[in-house]
Amino acid sequence: DLDVRNAAIKGLSHVVERGHEETIREVSKALEQEDASIRDTGVQAFLVLAERGNHQVIDQLCTCLEHPEADTRNAAIRILTQVVEQGDEHAIAAAARCLEHESGDVRKAALKCLTRIAPVGDRNAVDAVISRLRHASADVRESAVKGLAKVVIRSEERTFASVRQLAEHPSWEVREAATKALGSIVVRGDEHGIRAAGAMLEDPVPAVRLAAANVFAQVTSPGDALALAVVKCRLEHRDTEVRKAATRALTKVAERGDAAAIGAVGSCLEHEDIKVRQHANRALKVIGGLDDPTVLEAVTQRLEHGRAEVRSTALWTLERLATRNNRSAIDAVCMRLEHSESDTRLAAIRGLHRVATKSDDYALDQISVRLEHQSPLTRVAALEALAQMSRKGDEHSFQRVAERLGDEELAVRKVAARKLGQVGARGDEFAIRSVGNLLDHSDKEVRAAAVNALPDVAEKGDWEAIDQISRRLGSSKPGIRKSATRGLLQVTEPGDRRALEACTRHLENARDLEVRQDAARALRQLGLPGDDKVMIPLARSWANLQIK
Repeated sequence: DLDVRNAAIKGLSHVVERGHEETIREVSKALEQEDASIRDTGVQAFLVLAERGNHQVIDQLCTCLEHPEADTRNAAIRILTQVVEQGDEHAIAAAARCLEHESGDVRKAALKCLTRIAPVGDRNAVDAVISRLRHASADVRESAVKGLAKVVIRSEERTFASVRQLAEHPSWEVREAATKALGSIVVRGDEHGIRAAGAMLEDPVPAVRLAAANVFAQVTSPGDALALAVVKCRLEHRDTEVRKAATRALTKVAERGDAAAIGAVGSCLEHEDIKVRQHANRALKVIGGLDDPTVLEAVTQRLEHGRAEVRSTALWTLERLATRNNRSAIDAVCMRLEHSESDTRLAAIRGLHRVATKSDDYALDQISVRLEHQSPLTRVAALEALAQMSRKGDEHSFQRVAERLGDEELAVRKVAARKLGQVGARGDEFAIRSVGNLLDHSDKEVRAAAVNALPDVAEKGDWEAIDQISRRLGSSKPGIRKSATRGLLQVTEPGDRRALEACTRHLENARDLEVRQDAARALRQLGLPGDDKVMIPLARSWANLQIK
C-alpha cells in the first residue's frame, strides 16, 4: 500500500537521529521507486536525515546519479544541491567520476549536478573536467568539452594553459577534445584562443584540423582582423591539408562579401590538389554567396589560367555561384572571348552555357558584339559561342553568322560556313540556299565547310537541297563542281532519282568536256552498281564521244 510506505518513510525521518547511516541507505532506496509520491517522500526524508557535507551521504547520492531511471537521477541531484556546500571537494570529485559513465544520460546528470554544486570557476571542478579530456572514451571526452563551458570562467589563464597543454598531447583524440574545448574556455576575440586554434589547423590529423576550423566560429566574430590574418597565412602553407583546413576556417571568420577573404580563397582555385580547389569553391559560396560580383570576378579570372584543371574548376565553380542569366557573370565570361590565349577563349565558350540559358537575348547580344571585334581570333570565338548559345533555327543568329561569310579573314569565313548549318533550321529553304551558295565560294576551305554543313540544314533527299547543289555541277570551275558532287553525296541516298537526272543533264548538255567528265564521275558515285540510269547515259555519252 503506497500510503503505508509513505507513512513509514516519513516516520523514520522523525524517530531516527540525523546522520544514521543504515536509515539513510534504506531511505535512498525510496529514490529508486517508480511511484513519484514515494520518491518525493524519500527526498524530504533524506533532507531531514542527511548531515550537510557527510561524505557517505554524498557517495550514496552519487550512486543514485548512475541509476538508469531519469527520475531517480534528478531526485539525487535535488538532494545533493541542498546537502552539500557550494564547492564541496568530495561532492565535486564524486560527480566528476560520473562523467566517465558509459551511459550518456548519466554523464548528462553528472554535468547538471556539477553546475549546481560547483561555483563557476571552481578550481576543483575545472581540473576534474579537464582531466576527462584525456579519457579513452570519445563520449566521455565530448561530455568533458560540454562540461567545461558550464564550469569555467572564460579566458582564465590557468584553465587556458591546461587545455593548451593537452592540445600537444601525443594522442590525437586528446588533441581533438582539447581543440574543441577552446571554444568553451575563451571569450570571443581572445588573442590566445585565436592563435591556438590557428596552430591546431596545422595538426597532422584531419579530425583535429576539422575541430580547429570549426572552433573559429566560437572564438571569433566575423571580420575579426587577427583571426583573418591567422587563417590567411595558413592558406599559403606548404601542406595541402593545412590549406584545406584554413579554407574551411575562413568561412567561419570572414564577413559575408569580404573582398580580401574572397581574393585569398580565390587563389586556392589555382591549387594543384583538386580537394583544395573544391574546398575553395564551397568557401566562396559561404563568404560571397550567389551572384556576388567580387566572387564572380575572382572565379572568371581563373578562366585565364595556364592549367586546364584550374580553368575546369573555375567553370564548375561559376556554374554553382552564378544564377542563370546573371548579367555580371555573362559580361565577365564574354570578356574572355577577347583573350589572346586560345585556351582561355575556349574556356569562355564552355562557360557561357553554365551562366546563361540557350537563346538568352542578353548573352546573344554580348556575343554578337564580339563578332565585330578587331581580332579575328575573337570573332572566331564569338561564332563558336553564338552557335552554342543559339537554338537551331534562330533567324537572328543565322543572319549574324551569315554576315561573317564575308569576313576578311579566311579562318573566320571557314568557321562561319561551318556554324551556319549548326544554327540554321533543318529543312528551311533560306538556310539551304545560304549554305548552297557557299559552294560557289572562291576559297576551297569555305566550300569544304559548306559541304560538311549541308546535313545540318537538309534531310536526305531534300529536293531544294538537291536542286541548289546540282546547279553547281555545271560550273566552269572544277573546284566548285567537286564540292557540288561531295554535297550531293551528303544529302542523297545512293540511286536518288533527282540527283541522277541532274548529273545526266550536265553530262549530255554541257559544252565543256571537263564539265561532262565531272558529271560522269558524279553519276558513277551517286548511282547504284548496274543501275540503267547510270549505265545508259554513260554508254551513250561515250559512244557520242562526249566523254573519254
